[in-house]
Amino acid sequence: MIRIEDAALGERTMRIVKMSGQNVFLADHYEAGALKKRDETDNEVDPFKYLIRSVSTLQALKLRKLRVSPSGRVWDPGPPR
Repeated sequence: MIRIEDAALGERTMRIVKMSGQNVFLADHYEAGALKKRDETDNEVDPFKYLIRSVSTLQALKLRKLRVSPSGRVWDPGPPR
């Protein structure tokens, strides 16, 4: 689990779905199901799309790793300085 911040995206809690080359594929923490199929389908009912960013742009998003306890409590260290 990670958290990102951006002026356009706001503050979002996400998970890393996969890494391919220099790209990182992210999905909101509450998204489930067949994400690959959902991303490939253009559907007005289900507008899900991966957030794809290159590794070099992650620092600009103030990315940080979250800790989540088994009971669901989240610890956020805050944005890097």
